[in-house]
Amino acid sequence: MTLASSLHDYATDLGHWWKFRMEKRRDLNEVRAMDPQDIAEICGEMNLTRAQLEALVKAGPDAADEMERMMAALGIDPEAAQTIAPSAMREMQVACATCGEKRVCRHALDEGTASALMESFCANADELRDMAKRPEFAAR
Repeated sequence: MTLASSLHDYATDLGHWWKFRMEKRRDLNEVRAMDPQDIAEICGEMNLTRAQLEALVKAGPDAADEMERMMAALGIDPEAAQTIAPSAMREMQVACATCGEKRVCRHALDEGTASALMESFCANADELRDMAKRPEFAAR
């Protein structure tokens, strides 16, 4: 790889990062500009506070992707969990989306150590462990 191609790749990555940040900012500004009644309705339907809704919008649409990977590592079927415990899933998704330990989580998932180490970094560890023990949540 040449210096020129490395610089080009870096500039491309920086451009993607900037675009992503601007999209999140735009989305957050749109939420903040909404009619308070509409916000209250959305929050009520999703069982979220306004602060949680804003945090989710700020985090972006893929912010809870690690949760599905963690569920897979524990043998939990996300669809079953969503059907059986939608409230718990929503709370866990909010916790995951707004988590400050993403890097640690991704590393543990990539290394295959997440199941053994998750109590040290995952806010959803207790709930996920409980689900993993119940056969109705088992991945098929």
